[in-house]
Amino acid sequence: MTSTLHTQITETGAPQSGSYSLRSTGRRLLVGSGAYAITNFALKAVNFLLITVFTRYLTPSDYGTISLAEITASALAVFSGLGLDAALRRLYFHYADEPARQRKYVSSVLRFAAVMTFSVLGLAFFAAWSLSSWISRHFAVPFFPYVALAIATAAANQLVDYRLGLYQSEQRPFPFSLMASAAFVMTAGSALILVVLFRRGAAGMLTGKLLGAVGAVLVAIAVSRKWLTGGFEWKFIRESLPIGLPIVPHLLMALGLVVADRFILEHYRNLDEVGLYSVAYTFGMMMYLVTVSISQAWSPLFYDVARDGLAGQRVLGRLFSALSLLLVSIAIFGSMIAQDVVTHFLDRRYASAGRLIPLIIAAYLFHALYSVLQPSLMQARRVSFLWLVSGVALVANLSLNFLWIPPFGMYGAAYATTAAYGLEALLMFIYAQHVYPLDFSKLRLALALIVFTGVLWVTQIHWQNSRVLVFAAAFVISFAAISALGRREFSSLFKSW
Repeated sequence: MTSTLHTQITETGAPQSGSYSLRSTGRRLLVGSGAYAITNFALKAVNFLLITVFTRYLTPSDYGTISLAEITASALAVFSGLGLDAALRRLYFHYADEPARQRKYVSSVLRFAAVMTFSVLGLAFFAAWSLSSWISRHFAVPFFPYVALAIATAAANQLVDYRLGLYQSEQRPFPFSLMASAAFVMTAGSALILVVLFRRGAAGMLTGKLLGAVGAVLVAIAVSRKWLTGGFEWKFIRESLPIGLPIVPHLLMALGLVVADRFILEHYRNLDEVGLYSVAYTFGMMMYLVTVSISQAWSPLFYDVARDGLAGQRVLGRLFSALSLLLVSIAIFGSMIAQDVVTHFLDRRYASAGRLIPLIIAAYLFHALYSVLQPSLMQARRVSFLWLVSGVALVANLSLNFLWIPPFGMYGAAYATTAAYGLEALLMFIYAQHVYPLDFSKLRLALALIVFTGVLWVTQIHWQNSRVLVFAAAFVISFAAISALGRREFSSLFKSW
């Protein structure tokens, strides 16, 4: 998938002025996002089918145990990563015109990242062994085997993510898809055997995920010989850390936005409610899959097009306008079908999760807008603002969780998550437009969000006999409104195909 544009960059060492037309850039974004979306949604569709099986063998309490163990592991993974994956994606293009130096840069970062990952893993196990009695008194989930399995899995997955990130930077979505699919198949197969066949419960699920992650690491090593054998220079690490380290506080606080509600919910309620909330979160993160699929193509495209100066900036503004309206449309659709999906496909013990899903979708719609604007800060080298935004959102999230979970339980956690992500998106929007402004219609985006808010209200009301008619009317009205608002943007984007 080598375009004329890419050839121009390779041959001349810099893009020619005006080479990034909306038509060519939109085509690249659609092709890349489409390839990632097919992979992400195909895998997630299979994962949803697996959930319908797993909910018959795992109790809500089991899901609560798995969720808390994996959240703990995620925090350690963020710390050990040092933000190097983001630095790698950013500086990969810095050496795009020097293949030999680019190879040595990537090799240096990958080797250093692997050492850091294994070091933190070893320290975590040593600390857990030394503090085992204290941990057992203060944490609802035992470290051994649950958290230990989750930490080992997170470490392995982090190494795999570096290889997947390189595929994104290389703008090679199809090898990305093959590797992601292989990892998923190994994980799903192992989990099915241990949970369904051997009835090993939560421990079986976590063990299956670990086996799949280890298999994926072996595949990643096999396909990364070119990058791993490029040598090592410490100066490349010194160059990457100033970009990566400021992101770590942001990532930890962003993780706090996801994890805090689970621990507070467990404190005030029980693992059953944590499990129900976690299942709803899994389905609500369909919106996150959309964000990931777009971002996987958007980030490298953004940095590439931004090299064309003001002309590239104008193209990015038009694309952002179309993407934002498309994201709202997808959120509307997901919110409308959420309750029916839960009712018809999950075990009846999980029926109450249906009304939570639209709230999680709303949260991740805000997070999607935040993520699409994030490259603006990276391009302007204002990375430190990320942790400030995440810090404010985290404080708001914690405060609202303590305020709303005692009276509303898991619904209070969902309200707090939505409000915190909304605040995060607003702050990012204001600052990103200040440091690297994109030209698009703010009014259209505001009106689209108002339409979505109306749909969200409809999903939270207990409709009786008129439910189908009300949902159908809301569906038609909302999509008609979004289509009218984004007629010009959608036309420009899809004409590029």
